[in-house]
Amino acid sequence: MATLLYTIIGMTASASLNCAVRREISPCTCSPHGFFANTIEVKCEQMESFHQVVDALQDRFTPDYNIWLTISHSQLLDLASQSFYEMNMNIKTLKMNYDNLR
Repeated sequence: MATLLYTIIGMTASASLNCAVRREISPCTCSPHGFFANTIEVKCEQMESFHQVVDALQDRFTPDYNIWLTISHSQLLDLASQSFYEMNMNIKTLKMNYDNLR
């Protein structure tokens, strides 16, 4: 029983370390995914531009983590001028909701 408890605590502690960049990615937020190992959920809401998203997330996560990225309620009129590739992270899932796209 103690081994199971230490395993769970270890998994929780290592998952928390994945989001140690929380202050650095503000106003975006992150949390470890509950079911998939090496997966982090990142949410960016009410961003003023896609440039702001890139600046917040660029080089913050190593490529060995799978990122589930959600961008919502944002102004992304400059989306064509930059690339998701510039963020240098492994985006496995991308959700874009209620963004100002043209």
